[in-house]
Amino acid sequence: MAALTRQGPRPAPTRARLASAALLATAIGLAASSCSASSNAPSAPAAPPAATARKQASQHVIGQITAVNGSSWTVQGKNGKTYTVSLTAATKFGSKKHPAAQDQFKVGSPVRVSGTITGTTVQATDIRTPGAADSATPNP
Repeated sequence: MAALTRQGPRPAPTRARLASAALLATAIGLAASSCSASSNAPSAPAAPPAATARKQASQHVIGQITAVNGSSWTVQGKNGKTYTVSLTAATKFGSKKHPAAQDQFKVGSPVRVSGTITGTTVQATDIRTPGAADSATPNP
């Protein structure tokens, strides 16, 4: 079988051929740029939201209320630090076994404040009277 060869000058490219070539070049360029933008390095896995929430909820301060000013309390922690405790409408007082109300906690009352701690500020989620198990639990 004889090989087909074209003899003579090439025909001038038509607009359709030029448009096809431009489209193909654009597609190849986009594919190449998206491949080079991705990284082969493995990324660090993000902490699951539920685990983060549990960790934050487990932070607590045990101490004594030294001041009450509406939705802001001051608590002197057993560790010697003074904490500003922020209360919200979602803050729960007491426990299922020992229910309590906000007005039961006065200046001088011992407390265990759970919530998110940033520096010496606690965004309170749960406030209760500390139990025997809490006396051995250190503050952050």
